[in-house]
Amino acid sequence: MSISNFGSRLLLSSKSFSVLSSRSYSFPVVYLLSEFFNPHQLHMIWVAEGLRVCHDYGHFGSYAAAIVASTLTLRTICAGPLYTFTEKNQTLVTKAYCESAAEAANSRFSIPQKDGKINPRLQQAMIRKSFTEKCQKYGCHPFKSCIFAMFQLPIWMTITFGLRNACGIQVTPFVYWPPTIPEFVTEGLVSPTTSIALIAATTFVTACNVEIGHLRRIYGQSMSIAIKEDPKALERGSVNASVPSHLPWQLKFAHGAGIFGTCVTLVVSFFAPSALLIYWCTSGSHQLILHLLHLNNRVRLFLGIPTSPIDAKHPCQALWSIAKSHYRILRWMTTTSR
Repeated sequence: MSISNFGSRLLLSSKSFSVLSSRSYSFPVVYLLSEFFNPHQLHMIWVAEGLRVCHDYGHFGSYAAAIVASTLTLRTICAGPLYTFTEKNQTLVTKAYCESAAEAANSRFSIPQKDGKINPRLQQAMIRKSFTEKCQKYGCHPFKSCIFAMFQLPIWMTITFGLRNACGIQVTPFVYWPPTIPEFVTEGLVSPTTSIALIAATTFVTACNVEIGHLRRIYGQSMSIAIKEDPKALERGSVNASVPSHLPWQLKFAHGAGIFGTCVTLVVSFFAPSALLIYWCTSGSHQLILHLLHLNNRVRLFLGIPTSPIDAKHPCQALWSIAKSHYRILRWMTTTSR
């Protein structure tokens, strides 16, 4: 690939994007349009040219195979270590919380007042102080657990809109551009897919990722409630956790956002270019593999992820028991099968 050919691909028709490029960034909508619907942006160019380099030097027979291979490679390099880092941090945070909860049963946290009653506010303040000190000791922080989503979402959006720009688009009669990768047209990647199996697979892996994350959050919530009710259960090594009847609004919001995203993906899959659907299915499948691998205790040990007092010996079985107690359809199937 010569430098002149590379440079010629970067020079799209100035007329094709004269409207958005001349506008100011006074409104957030205009800014987003200029960032993600502008093939002149450097990160949009990198997506198209990176895919072209992967196709040419990887000797792939089609650009669909190049999308799959480049997605798996990029996610393995970027998303894999980030997910492992998040798991390590979350485990250390859980360990610090469990140790602080165990210390709550100690008499030094139960300071009686003049009337002989224990001040719950003072007790909780001392527990929070102990939790903060232990987090500093272990080098963890609850907000660090969000780093995976903070990095993954911009990358996902950049590649999604980069592929969309590579397929060509016509926003208005005055704002349009042809496909930056002409081979997309001959391979049918700019038109919606006719494969129901691909749409179903994309929706399935997206829904699985949402529900696995939701079940893991419910498991952590139920264990934290059980520890609060019986702090000495950790010393006995038997924490009897049950699914709470009312989940916190944060868990409901996260689950609702995931379901909404799954529904949007399903609807858009019937109209989006095939290139986008191939990327979404590959990315979701890789994310599902990361979820399942990090549920395996041997894999966690190999990756150096520490253990916490509430870690289940068989994580998949623990999540399945949570699912049978949480989902109505599984509760109904369990009761009818007896």
